[in-house]
Amino acid sequence: MLSLALRHRPPLSLLRPFSAAAPKPSAAEIKELRVLSGSAPLIACRNALADTYDPATSSFSVTAALDHLRLKEGGKIKAKTADREMAEGLVCLTASRRGGMTAASVSCETDFAAKGSVFVSLLRDVTSAAATDASLSSSTAESLLSDSPALQARWDEASLSVRENMSVRSLSNLSSPNFFSTYVHGKVADEAGDGRDLSAGKLGSFVELAGELDDAEMDAVGRSLAMHVVAAKPLYLDFDSIPGDVLEKEKAFVLAKMEEEEKESGKAKPDNIREKIAGGKLRKWAEGIVLLDQSHMADPDGAQVKKVLKAAGVECKGFGLVQV
Repeated sequence: MLSLALRHRPPLSLLRPFSAAAPKPSAAEIKELRVLSGSAPLIACRNALADTYDPATSSFSVTAALDHLRLKEGGKIKAKTADREMAEGLVCLTASRRGGMTAASVSCETDFAAKGSVFVSLLRDVTSAAATDASLSSSTAESLLSDSPALQARWDEASLSVRENMSVRSLSNLSSPNFFSTYVHGKVADEAGDGRDLSAGKLGSFVELAGELDDAEMDAVGRSLAMHVVAAKPLYLDFDSIPGDVLEKEKAFVLAKMEEEEKESGKAKPDNIREKIAGGKLRKWAEGIVLLDQSHMADPDGAQVKKVLKAAGVECKGFGLVQV
């Protein structure tokens, strides 16, 4: 009986303690990967994190898991930009005009405080000060208050009323002969009624345009494009603006995916053909993150932004998305 028991004992692998297994990814990591992958199945996200777990650092990598997920799932997974959850606060932009624009964002702890008149007024003061005081035109978000004692005093006064931690999250000051169109989404009411051409809200954008149109016509084109920027959230102006390392990483992924498909089919492509296909796939991929190559959301036919602007006789020189 003893020899029989020994002969049928379970493999040693089944006797390993449970603690020897790799740790499980946290719910937060799974959620982040699911957001970045465009709502991939929870099980697929969990497995991708587990498959890319690094025992050397005892950590999971959402970035590595996303690449792994895209490689395994192919077209089912759409890599999205990281739309991180916003901190509470508001943004404020100067009105559309020729010559330049100023945008600022100020964060706080709660949405309740952000909607308060004291906070909104402070944000408008910050933006107005940066826009009108030449000595502050080169300030950064970190140095703005220290460069202006009057603004610092105003900030301290508001802090006593709001009673929350606040910070100037971002500050942009641009100047050029071109026309700047601005747009603010989720506007808050201007209770101050002081006549300043400023708009505050949850999210904002601006576009810099060049052309022969008058200001009213230019702003009609620009405002529509600025609204597109808020909705589509492009990362770069054109294909040539994409950093080389970003292109190389995506190209490596495309080639790896092609190699895997060739192994499954048993048909290998010549290197020159693979390079040509990879180039086409890169261009297609870029349409999702490059402003001029995106389909204009305001165009009834969904024409590319660059074609809509060309038809209007306008050139886009730059853009920006302003958020907390």
